[in-house]
Order: sequence, then C-alpha cells, then structure tokens
Amino acid sequence: MSFHEDFKYDWPRTYRIIAGVTLAAFGLALFAALPDNDAMRATGVVALQERSKALGEAAYWQARAAINRHGESAPVVEYGSVIGINAEKRVVVSIPRNDRFVTQSFQLANVVVTDLEATAAIISRNRLSNARVDVYGDAAVIWIDDTPLNVDLVKLGLARPAQDPPTNIVDRAFAAYFWNVAAGS
Repeated sequence: MSFHEDFKYDWPRTYRIIAGVTLAAFGLALFAALPDNDAMRATGVVALQERSKALGEAAYWQARAAINRHGESAPVVEYGSVIGINAEKRVVVSIPRNDRFVTQSFQLANVVVTDLEATAAIISRNRLSNARVDVYGDAAVIWIDDTPLNVDLVKLGLARPAQDPPTNIVDRAFAAYFWNVAAGS
C-alpha cells in the first residue's frame, strides 16, 4: 500500500477534511480564473467575482481596523464642497459658516498621496461637488456621493494607506465600503 491509501484508511476524517479543503480551494481558484467577457457578465459571474473579492477586502480592512484600534474621539462633521489640492497634498474645502464660505485645507486621514497630479485631476473632476467632511483634528475623511475620497484614491493607486496610522478611521471606512460592495449595494 502507498502512503495515500494508508493515510486514507488510518485517518479517514482527516483525509476527508483535507480532500474537501483542497477541492474547495481548487474550485475557488477556477472560479476566480474565469474571464471577464460579455457571456460571463450576462450570467452574473463577473458580478459575483467582484463581490467575492470585495468580501475578502472587507475582511482584511475590518481586521486591520480592529488591530489599529486607538482611543479616538468622534469626528466633527462638516458639509461643503471640494475645491482642489495644494502642493502640500492637503485637500482644500469650502465650508459654509454663518453667512459666508470659509476655505480650509485638510490632510487626507491615514492616506499618503503618491501621485499628486493624478490626485489633483480626480479632485478637479469632483470640484464643487457636495461633500461631507469628517474632521479628525488636522486630517479628514472626505465623502463624495457616499464614497470616501480617501478610499477611491487608494483603489486607483494614487495613494497608499499609512503603515501605522494614529487612528483607524480609513480602515473602518474601507471596511464599511467593501462590506457594502460585497452586499451588493
């Protein structure tokens, strides 16, 4: 008898678990390798692949948010419009105060901008769009159309998450965003 047969008969439960996990991993690999074409889009396979990827991303960011838990206060929520980004990589926002608009600049919370020109192009595309600004001290999470700009910049490769952020603001924002994508909303 071979090792395989010995293992199969001496340890049947362990053998079935290993075989099941191997088959599941192989099936998931095949599913992930299916092409992105019209037929796959029509059958909903591509949407299911995207939701599966979002589920993995959501789990990753949720774990990172739990690991990077720090004592932090609730954000000060402001509403206004995004105007642009300056050379110091601070996003300039116009916020209404009393009877006039005040211009303020914020660092993007827990994100390091790597491509200033492309980021400026993205922000100029959203110039004067209504935005919710969650302010954490000198940094902010900027929400445009219920999507955090901080997350979009990282997804587009124009920024990267900070390695050891002082808060888990963006980690929670990423987790919430990807949970919504995985849920299909």
